[in-house]
Amino acid sequence: MVRLFGEEKAPLLERYTDDIESPKPTSDADEAATLEALRAAEVARRRRRCRRRFFHFFALTLIAAAFIGVRHYKRWGKTNISRFFPEDEPHKLPVVPGVTLEHCTDWKEDGKGPGATVFESGDGYYIPPRDKRPAPSRKPFKKSKFRAITSHAEFELDADKPLYFVSRGSFAFGSLTVLQSEDESTEIKTTVTVTTDEHDHSNSEHWHQQFLDVIRVCKIKKDGDSEATGVGIFTPEWHHKGPHRGRHHHHSGKFHVIVQLPKSAEPLTLESLETDMPIFSQTLTTGEGAVLYGKLHLQGALAPIGALDASGENVTVRTSNAPIEGNFRASRSIVLQTENAPINVAVELENANSTQPSTASLHTSNAPITSRNTLTATKWSEDNTGSFNVFTGTANSKIHLTFPSAPINSTLGLTADTSLGNIDVSLHPTYEGEFSLATSLAKADVLVGEGEADPEGKDRKRSALTHPMRSEVSGETWWGEYKGKQKHWGNVKLRTALSPVTLRFNGGA
Repeated sequence: MVRLFGEEKAPLLERYTDDIESPKPTSDADEAATLEALRAAEVARRRRRCRRRFFHFFALTLIAAAFIGVRHYKRWGKTNISRFFPEDEPHKLPVVPGVTLEHCTDWKEDGKGPGATVFESGDGYYIPPRDKRPAPSRKPFKKSKFRAITSHAEFELDADKPLYFVSRGSFAFGSLTVLQSEDESTEIKTTVTVTTDEHDHSNSEHWHQQFLDVIRVCKIKKDGDSEATGVGIFTPEWHHKGPHRGRHHHHSGKFHVIVQLPKSAEPLTLESLETDMPIFSQTLTTGEGAVLYGKLHLQGALAPIGALDASGENVTVRTSNAPIEGNFRASRSIVLQTENAPINVAVELENANSTQPSTASLHTSNAPITSRNTLTATKWSEDNTGSFNVFTGTANSKIHLTFPSAPINSTLGLTADTSLGNIDVSLHPTYEGEFSLATSLAKADVLVGEGEADPEGKDRKRSALTHPMRSEVSGETWWGEYKGKQKHWGNVKLRTALSPVTLRFNGGA
């Protein structure tokens, strides 16, 4: 039999709807109770989940803390020295080429022992393998404070020879002080003190001895014609590796070098004093005119250099990222040079021959220069009035120069260069000669007649002929009647940018 489409549709729908149970009507109170029960169940579920997370995190934290604590405790049992400088290996000393090690201290009180051992190979000096020092037991979680331990070594140097002090190595840093003793002698006593600090009292002595094992403080001789004698401080280079690179845990070591020059009724004359000591502050504390150096050369880095009095024929001071301060006097030349740090000095130039100018050169960067300059002609006459050259330079900072004293009819050549910093120069009233000032987008001033008196006492008046042009001024100045350019006339050049420049003739009064 043929059925038409849709013939069975109604009975099928009836049977399907009969199988579905119709929902029973509920009241508003029942619906609210059901929702509240669902909310309570969800809150309880979230609380259980938070508790599980907390306990998981707490357990992992305990495991990590235990691992780190055990690992760190084991590290304390082995000092930094033995970790990076194993006892069973030789270690090269960074000795400066041209230096010979004569005797290295073993840090014994009498200083008469055979000394610490070194051996020389084709490429330099080495520390031989050393005996292992058993580490002392340590009480964990013991509260302690830093404890300092010191060792001393003394060296006798010949005062008739040039002096040379040098340092190299990862642990070589500290201070050097030059002073004059109360004893008259032909020997120069040099004391080297090494101080170590340890956070754990029970490990202090052990680490100090380990430190002494890998350093060498030696009496040295510098090769060459001068045969200079001195003291060298050498430590192996520390090639950091791993996560603790560059860190000194719980330990530190520092050197203090004291050079005692002998007392002398007359000014003590030394042929030469030369230093090459990076990361060592250097200070000369001898009195004014007490010591005269033929050559004074102080070389440093990352540490300041200062002098109560530094007098000699040629004086050179070089450092970086640290200031230069003090009083410097020379009969031929003074060179003061640093970077990213100020120069604040009093300079005295002496000149005995006008045909050979005495010079001063002061240079830094990103920091100011302040200098009080005294010019002296030691053999002044009408034909030998003194000749001087002063050069100063910096960047991004100011220059302030004063000249409170200068010989009559002396010749001065002055150059001052900077940028983004003002220049203020006060020449001594004796100055006669040319000048040139230049800047940009700022003012250039030449101030004449401020507190000036005739240096020769002839009641003359200062005159100045200027040629201003935008931010530049050039010209010349003289006393009394103009007689043209004279033999002793000087030349002053001041240059900056975006800052004012000022020239006076009152000596800084």
